[in-house]
Amino acid sequence: MQHAITIRVVEPMGHMPMNTILTLFSTTVIVFAFAGCANMTYQVPNSFDLSGRWNLVVDASDPAPDVDAIWDTERQASVEGQRSDPTASAIFIEQDFPVVKSSFIEIAQDEKFIGLQYEDTPFIDLNWGRQVRDGWFLDVGWIGQSLIIAKKREAIQGIEKLTLTESGERLEITVKVIANREKFSLTRVYDKEQKSSESSESE
Repeated sequence: MQHAITIRVVEPMGHMPMNTILTLFSTTVIVFAFAGCANMTYQVPNSFDLSGRWNLVVDASDPAPDVDAIWDTERQASVEGQRSDPTASAIFIEQDFPVVKSSFIEIAQDEKFIGLQYEDTPFIDLNWGRQVRDGWFLDVGWIGQSLIIAKKREAIQGIEKLTLTESGERLEITVKVIANREKFSLTRVYDKEQKSSESSESE
């Protein structure tokens, strides 16, 4: 059964001071409904540690979006006058949400922040809670046993939901994106890379 996701975010208006934008963002209501849970928390659940390298399980994952097909669809919509916002192009989905194409993820985590590095992208660190990074409004926290990264910029919005399996060795990431009237939803699955024991055995 699919779980509903509802987002209501206040858009920045005109050339507003950053402190005003931050105030608006801090009062924004972001509601998630995953299995009946509607509250985001910012305290890391016990025994939930994503630190390490995670490698893509190709057979268990959805393929990366076809950017060429997205471009063809948007170009046709523009010709027909149906494209509502040229800044909301979905052709940059791989840059805006690099997990959709990354073959691995390097993660560092502690009680205050999480750092992620995807394939062919620089390392990024995110604090728990609401923040603004590179023009994106972000809300990073927890719903139940899942890490939620909610992102909003202009007419593009998306949610990344990271869930560990019971063993703690497999990470399932569900990505939902709305951009330029297009909706994308896919799941990527990663297994934790085990540290080699060769060095310890040779000592």
